[in-house]
Amino acid sequence: MGAVWLCTRAQLRGRALAGLVLAMLVGLAGGIALVALAGARRSDTALARFLTASDTVDATVVWDTSVELTNRTDRADELAAVAALPQVRAAHRVAFVILSGSDPTGPADPSRPIALVGLDRPGHEALGRPLLVAGRWPRPDQAEEALVDEEFASRHDVHAGEPFQVGTYTRAQFGQAAGGVFVPPKGPAAELQVAGIVRFPKDLLPLAEGRSQSDTDQSGDLYLTPGFWRRYGPDLARWRINIAVELHRPADLPAFTKAVEDRFGNQGAVVSPPDALKDRDLLFAGVRRAIAVETGALLLFAVLALLSMVLLVSQTLGRQVFLAATEDPTLRALGMTQRQLVGVALVRAALVGAAGAALAVAAAVALSPLTPIGVARLAEPAPGVAVDWLILTVGALAIVALIAGCAMLPAWRAARTSGDALGVMDLAGPRRPSWLAGALAGAAVPPTAALGVRLALEPGRGRTAVPVRAALVGTVAAVCAVTAAASFEASLAHLVATPPAYGVTWDLAVGSFGLAATAEPVAKRLVNHPDVAAAAARLGFPAMWIDGQEIPVVAIEPRKGSLPPAVVEGHEPRQPDEIALGSITLRSLGKQMGDSVIVAGPWGMQRARVVGRAVLNHDDWNPWTTPGKGGILDPTFLRRHPITVGPETFLVRLDPARDRDEAMARLRRDFPGAITISGPPADVRNLQRIAELPALLAALVALVALGTVAHALVTSVRRRRRDLAILKTLGFLRGQVAATIAWQATTFAVIALGLGIPLGVAAGRWAWRLTASQLGLGSVEVVPFPAILAAAAGSILAANLVAAIPGWAARRLRPATALRSE
Repeated sequence: MGAVWLCTRAQLRGRALAGLVLAMLVGLAGGIALVALAGARRSDTALARFLTASDTVDATVVWDTSVELTNRTDRADELAAVAALPQVRAAHRVAFVILSGSDPTGPADPSRPIALVGLDRPGHEALGRPLLVAGRWPRPDQAEEALVDEEFASRHDVHAGEPFQVGTYTRAQFGQAAGGVFVPPKGPAAELQVAGIVRFPKDLLPLAEGRSQSDTDQSGDLYLTPGFWRRYGPDLARWRINIAVELHRPADLPAFTKAVEDRFGNQGAVVSPPDALKDRDLLFAGVRRAIAVETGALLLFAVLALLSMVLLVSQTLGRQVFLAATEDPTLRALGMTQRQLVGVALVRAALVGAAGAALAVAAAVALSPLTPIGVARLAEPAPGVAVDWLILTVGALAIVALIAGCAMLPAWRAARTSGDALGVMDLAGPRRPSWLAGALAGAAVPPTAALGVRLALEPGRGRTAVPVRAALVGTVAAVCAVTAAASFEASLAHLVATPPAYGVTWDLAVGSFGLAATAEPVAKRLVNHPDVAAAAARLGFPAMWIDGQEIPVVAIEPRKGSLPPAVVEGHEPRQPDEIALGSITLRSLGKQMGDSVIVAGPWGMQRARVVGRAVLNHDDWNPWTTPGKGGILDPTFLRRHPITVGPETFLVRLDPARDRDEAMARLRRDFPGAITISGPPADVRNLQRIAELPALLAALVALVALGTVAHALVTSVRRRRRDLAILKTLGFLRGQVAATIAWQATTFAVIALGLGIPLGVAAGRWAWRLTASQLGLGSVEVVPFPAILAAAAGSILAANLVAAIPGWAARRLRPATALRSE
């Protein structure tokens, strides 16, 4: 072992610069891979940790709405009774109050935020413990201090510490304030100050589900103090006063529920667990799916980063092993065995890997504040630096093992090759000159170009061998990665810019109706509106089963003009026995165009023929469903079956002959608070959140490839000093020597462009086609030729910049000194 360590130290000292460069490349790629792995684990647990951190309320006592609206009590007696139950640790009251986004004397503002007003504690405590995003907590005795969520702050353009004026509705105005038409508030105006901005788990839902950009009254929440209630509360329009309860133990919930039923059952009181009226798994299904996409993307990114490190570093490492093996015959003559020679290479590689792993761990810790990404970043309860010792320890050991493994095969081959050799071994085999370099030498090209191409394509032999293959593989991989990332990003941008590709064939939607009686007057106004070219009612159905699977189904009923759904194959349903299905639904049912399915519902069963493959934009109707899931029926289907279904909303296409902005302004004026602009669905927005990962991976591969090229150029100048000295002796000027090195780098880049661009375009198209198919989208693949040409020019420029320092070293080479040392 002493001989192995002695030889390893000598080789490390002799090739310190090469080892340092290799360790830095390993540290860079490994660090990014480790931070992605740790970030994926952090993302995967973010929501669960956020829910745990915010869960301070174990149950809420809720009174029946019809009982509550006729009751003016402040629930003080009920609070005392609930607080006296043996299972209760603490209890406090909260009121749900309707406000107006502006004061009565100002311009009309259709937004009607819901305020949670605490009667005993600040209102936000009725929902648990939120994350404080900005500012500070409000003081309970201050009537004007408030907390707002991020949606409210964004919509009303307010920041922590700024004032915000709201109007209040009186109890007599409750019916109007809670209705679908905006009315001015008649209560007193309140000059509030935003003490802080907070985020609850529920605030993640619109982001994860891809909710529409709307002008409706869902404009975020306000959380007000007991001081506000004491000043304004008695005559405020409100739904109810609930009692939020903290139990001694969560296991006491059944006993507490029974005690409440025994005490208040005749008054319509019920106990609601956290996330009222909805099962938590269903409530956060969209958030979990968004985080799962982000986690999977980070894991894939980490795997690809590790593969790129192995691919690029192994080429250079293998070449270093072979170069070091030129001295193996001499070491054998001194008594070293084949196993010891392999051990020297493995120990040297393991030390380089250990140095790279240490750098990777440091980089992963330093970059940890960049994770999680997307929705998981918003759900992270402890943002900032995070040290995941499990991932970092296992990852560091894996990096050392990978680097040592990359050296195993070349070390074993080199040791076998040197078995019967004497003196200095030539490992490169017979000379194989490049035909391209030979052709250029006979053509009318500058000598610097011909010699630079030869240096780039001929690895040399023995002590003059250079890892040109590693440089070529690295540059091809970099160009391929950059091209594929650009193609994927361009296809995603084209999808977002093409609404029919994600199921939107309309310009806006009007209203959200529960009764046909309230919807039909709006329909008449839309039909007669001069800015509306086409209008259709979107009809929702009760739960329907198609071939035994529960599938969300809608129908589009024309009211004015033609507004067909987005169908990418076939046509929309035109008969009661026809149906169009999303791509994912078709695959899950095992059906194709022209097949028949059984549609079942409360009315019975009916056979329908699949006539189209559709892209559905479920929007706020069913936001956690992907565009490829669901079906579209013909509206005449309703006439065959006794189903009472009214329009959920009206879809509108504007008159293209009119100015769009002016038409939108008129519709907002004529239908205040009812206009919705449909954007990309949740899955597309999730893709947008991780769209930077392919570009980041491409940048990583390009950076490692540049390091590989730089290593090859430095090695070329060092190992071919004799050749460069002869060129200078024959009359080459300093500039010509530097130009030769530049041509060598340019050759790497040009060959990489010739091979990498076609491979990258194919990879990008394949990746986007697979993604669009999985989501059921209708977008086509886009090849961004201007971006690719810019990347090609950038590749050549980067290669020449990398060649500047080796070229400068070659310029300063002294022929006499170089030839004498040989």
